[in-house]
Amino acid sequence: VDGPPQKHIVCVGKDEDQDELDGEAGGEADWSDWKRPAPAGGLPPPKRPAKLQTLVFASKLDDDDEKLGDVKRLLGEYVQQGTNHGKKTFLKQGSEDEDADDPSVWLYYWDGRDGHESSGWWLGRSVGGSEVYAWASQHSSVPASRGWRVPYKGLVRHDVTLLPKAHDEEAHLAEKERLAKGKDLVKTIETQIDKALQTAASVLNVEGDVFEEGVRAVNELLQTRVREVEEAAASLSRHVRAAKRQDATQRTEAELHLLEERLDVAKGKLTEELNRSQEALDKMDQEQAEEQGAKAIEEALPTAMEMVTQAELAADAAEDAAAADAARQLLKDAVQQVKKTLDAARNFAPEARRIAQSEFSQLQARCESAGQRLDQQGVDAPGIDPTNSKNGNSSADLVAAVGTADDEEVGSQEGEIMMALAVEAPEDGDSVGSAVGDDDDLAAQLAGDDDDDGPAGGESEAASRLLLAAATGQRKRPPDEDAWATSVAG
Repeated sequence: VDGPPQKHIVCVGKDEDQDELDGEAGGEADWSDWKRPAPAGGLPPPKRPAKLQTLVFASKLDDDDEKLGDVKRLLGEYVQQGTNHGKKTFLKQGSEDEDADDPSVWLYYWDGRDGHESSGWWLGRSVGGSEVYAWASQHSSVPASRGWRVPYKGLVRHDVTLLPKAHDEEAHLAEKERLAKGKDLVKTIETQIDKALQTAASVLNVEGDVFEEGVRAVNELLQTRVREVEEAAASLSRHVRAAKRQDATQRTEAELHLLEERLDVAKGKLTEELNRSQEALDKMDQEQAEEQGAKAIEEALPTAMEMVTQAELAADAAEDAAAADAARQLLKDAVQQVKKTLDAARNFAPEARRIAQSEFSQLQARCESAGQRLDQQGVDAPGIDPTNSKNGNSSADLVAAVGTADDEEVGSQEGEIMMALAVEAPEDGDSVGSAVGDDDDLAAQLAGDDDDDGPAGGESEAASRLLLAAATGQRKRPPDEDAWATSVAG
């Protein structure tokens, strides 16, 4: 239709003169080459009507089985009714009436123009519509015979098939012929299963290490054979139903049922070996996961140990505030490194997880101990209580980071008493020894006697700290010491 006009071709009435035709064509033409010989009888042969394909959507479950669920409304015959995206479409018989209680069901193909998750064969209310009932992700030229998900977001239903109506099992067969087909089918499947089991035994029964690739290949082979057994069982089940419809003898039906039992036994052996191959694969995956966990521990442990050791050395050697702050930072970094590995170990395989928790928990405990030793040394900047977690610089913060609780109440009491002290350098040449001797009565007055009504144990600890301050020459003696001590004790 897009080409240039063909001037030598004309369409005229049958009784027009040949000369007129030659004139309209622009000159004489040899029409003998263009005339088609008339068919015998004077009429062209009638065209044979194209045979429409019919498919049967069926399930091996009984019609009254509750497991059918949404599949039940889809069961039936689907007749070819056009094309979509280059492939045939089919309409379920009996669902043409839109006003019927059972709406129409179309079988059609949708290509990948809307993405992979939308491509494949579909069963839905209309071709390309939003209301869909089932989906098969295959991209075959004919509708998928198996692999249907019902509903379309659900799991694959292995009990349903979509097969041509003229399938062998559905055809009318003599009893002997049907029984012979069933026996041949079972014999073929049993032979294939025996070969698959021999192959599996040759791989799985080897002593020592087994190659993972070989086990995976065996596992895939056995899975394929299981699917073939299921398909054979479905075929045999159709033979049984067809035999009943054709009023077969009880003997024929009994023999068909015996063939079904043989398939069940063969499938049992196959499934047992398939489970064994799967267990071998799971064991290999477990060993691989253990190796990965062990490798991660091997890479992280030396670094964490080095960081913890350096932090311990810094904490033990700290003699001034700057060194104490540096030690606390090292401890904080070490704790973070240890916690990072412990968090990652939660996803390790069981044995690797146990080893990681054991090794790194010990490192965590070492960090906690080093933090406590650093606090006990009392090395801090002037006016800062190393045991008070509120000041933000004490090693108690580090202890909290590794999971230990602070005693904030005691720390707060000590901080208040230390703030009450006038911390200054000694004056007028007061010696340390004289300061200790002169402060005996003051310490006793602050500490009190256990049998008296004096201060309690917490204040005794405060008195000891006061005595330490006097002994190190950090307190200036007040003029009225007795009155001052009484006010502090109060």
